[in-house]
Amino acid sequence: MSPRHAAAALAAASLLATLAPTAHAWSPTPTRIVYDNHTGGDYEIQTMNPDGTAIRRLTDNTLADNDPAFSPGGGQIAWGQSPDGKTMDLWVMNADGSGKQRLTDPIASSLIRTPSWSPDGQTIYFYRTTGQDPSSGLANAGDIHSVTREATSATGWGPEEAVPGLSDAMAWESEPVVSPDGRRIAYGNDPDGAAGPLNSAVWVADLVNGAAVNSHRVTTGTVRELGPTWSPDGTQLAFYRTYLYTVNLATGRETQITRVSSSYPDWSTTSPNEIVFDAFRNGQLDTAKVTLGGKKGPVTTYITTSPDNDFNADW
Repeated sequence: MSPRHAAAALAAASLLATLAPTAHAWSPTPTRIVYDNHTGGDYEIQTMNPDGTAIRRLTDNTLADNDPAFSPGGGQIAWGQSPDGKTMDLWVMNADGSGKQRLTDPIASSLIRTPSWSPDGQTIYFYRTTGQDPSSGLANAGDIHSVTREATSATGWGPEEAVPGLSDAMAWESEPVVSPDGRRIAYGNDPDGAAGPLNSAVWVADLVNGAAVNSHRVTTGTVRELGPTWSPDGTQLAFYRTYLYTVNLATGRETQITRVSSSYPDWSTTSPNEIVFDAFRNGQLDTAKVTLGGKKGPVTTYITTSPDNDFNADW
C-alpha cells in the first residue's frame, strides 16, 4: 500500500473579503491518465492511455514518488517526492517527464500530500502533515497550504503559504481540490483531529481572496470519508466511504457508485461520466474507472492488471 493510503488510514486512526475570484473556464485536456506504480519496492509516476495501453514511466529513482496531478491543459504534473521516508516535498514536471523542479523546502517530520491545481493553473494546493513520526507513520495534524506562480521568482513560483481558514491547529484538514469555477474548495476534515473521534468527512468552503470561508460539511456518513473530486459541472462531488459515492451539492443526495472496496477517485475532465479510482481486489490496488449514466447503473472497468499496486490516478 502506498504511503498516501497508509498515512490517510493512520491519520484517521490517530486521529473572504470584498470581491469573489474571477471564474475560470474548466477546460483541461489531459488525454492520458497519470498514476503511481509500485514495482520492485519503489513508487514511480507513470502515464497511460485511458484503456491502459502505451504506459510511459516519468520518474525512475530510488525515492518515493506519489500523488501525481495534471495541471489544467495537461501540460504539467505536480507530485510529492520523499527522499528519506521522513519528509516529502512538492515537485512539478512537464507531462513528458522533463523539467523536474522542486517547489517546497524540506521540513523535518512533515509530508506534503495530494497536490491539486486551481483551474487557471496558477496555484497548487496540498496538505502538509505536522509532527510526523517516521517510526509509526502517525502525525499530529494536517493543514492545507498552497504555492502560486510568481513571475519575479527565480523558480517561477512563490513561497509556500498556509491557506487561511484551512490551517486549524487542532483539526486534520487534507486532500484539497478546487471547484471548476475556482470559487470553492472541497477537502477532508476531522475538526477534532487526533484529540476527538477518529473520523473524517468531506467539507466545502468558499474561496475569497485566497481565504476559505463558510466551511460546512457536505457528507453524512459515520465512518471515514475522504478523497473528494468535483464533477466537471461543479454540481457534485465523488468521494469514498469504503465504496465510492457521489453527493449532489444542491440536494445533499448521496449515491453509492461502486461495490468494490474503493478509494481516491478522480472525476475525468475529458469524459464527464467517468471517474477513475483505486480498486482493492485480490490483495492489491488496481486503477479502475466507473462509468455513470447507463441504463443498468454505474459500471466498473479495471484499467490496470499489473502484478503490483497501481493507484493515485488522475485524469
